[in-house]
Amino acid sequence: MSRFNSDFKQYLTLGIAQGAAVYEGSFLDFDWSDGDVVFANSTCFDDELMLELSKKAELLKPGAIVVTFTKVFVDLT
Repeated sequence: MSRFNSDFKQYLTLGIAQGAAVYEGSFLDFDWSDGDVVFANSTCFDDELMLELSKKAELLKPGAIVVTFTKVFVDLT
């Protein structure tokens, strides 16, 4: 992420603090409810894991973007 912050961040002129971070571990153990863009390489996720991902995505603020691969969210309604 240091390359993003040093080489590309300067080109983003939205007037708000910006940054990127990568964490290693289970997304189930991390609070990412303040995320703006979330990427999940979900190709090998089972149904239970997709359900948990769907629950956590519901906590994101309106307008946040979640990118998944070949699996879709579980309808929680």
